Order: sequence, then structure tokens, then C-alpha cells
Amino acid sequence: MWEDYVHRYRLHAKVMPLSKVINELPEKTRRFRVVLIDESHNLRNKEGRRWKVIRDYIDRNESLCILLSATPYNKTYLDLSAQLSLFLREDADIGIRPEKLLSALGGEHEFIRHHQCSVRSLAAFEKSEDPDDWRDLMRLYMVRRTRGFIMQHYSHEDEHGRYLQFSDGRKSYFPKRVPRI
Repeated sequence: MWEDYVHRYRLHAKVMPLSKVINELPEKTRRFRVVLIDESHNLRNKEGRRWKVIRDYIDRNESLCILLSATPYNKTYLDLSAQLSLFLREDADIGIRPEKLLSALGGEHEFIRHHQCSVRSLAAFEKSEDPDDWRDLMRLYMVRRTRGFIMQHYSHEDEHGRYLQFSDGRKSYFPKRVPRI
């Protein structure tokens, strides 16, 4: 699919499966300004070799990063943190604090005393298990579009059903979901 997009839209891009990043990404790949990672939830382990190679490439080339995933986290909120760490430094000031955790600990001073890291960092969020803290953080970095949202806000309808209309006039109809017995 991605190879087709590169060809169709004449993009200056290289498509690389995650299985090849260890051998190809470090030295054989030229600098790209944007790195798009599909199925980014596969990079939820900061200790993995693929994660480290991709993180190094993004950092070394100062690339912007776009992560795509239908399942951004599987086990813990640390899955989200690992993906964000691909382009965010753990200690960088991200302009937001885990307010629920700070409140539970009795404030900023107690947090720093216990954890010895900046309260406005990804490292601070890694200490929180509160869903509200993570929702607040992810609101800054995530664009979520469900099928229902796209149908409600971007589609049109005619006698054949709901569709998206492309700039060249083509229509792409949403398939009708019919349960099978």
C-alpha cells in the first residue's frame, strides 16, 4: 500500500518494513525530513534494537515523526511513552504535568522528592497510572479518527450510500457492514 502511494503521488520517500530497519536504516538510508511509522505500537519496547535504531535515525536527522496505529497501547501507558520517546526526549519540557498524580502525591515538591525528574516531562507521566493524566498528554499528540467520525463529518450520501469524494471527483463508498450468521 505505501509503495503504491509513493509511486502514485511521486513522493521522495522510501518504504521500509520494520524487519529491515536494523540493517538498512542506520547507514544505508539518506536523510528524510519526515518519518512515518505505520503500526507504531510494534515499537512499544524502548529496549528493543529496532526502537533504538529508529530513535537514533530520527534524532540524528532531526526528522519529524508521524506514528500511525489503531491500537496505540496494549498493556500499559508505558506503551504510549515508548512511542512518544521516538521523537520526544524523556526530560524535555512538554508543557504539561500529570496533574492527577501530582495531586495524589501532595504536590510538585513531593513528586520531585520521590521521583527526581521534571514534572513537565514525559518521565513524569511515566510515573502516573491515572487515565486522565494520559488522556491530557495524548490530546497534545494524537489525532483520533474513527470510521464513525469520518462518516459523520467528512462523508456525503447518495442513493448508493455514504462516500468520500476525492479532489478529482472520484467517490469512495463505505462498505456496508452486514453481520453474517
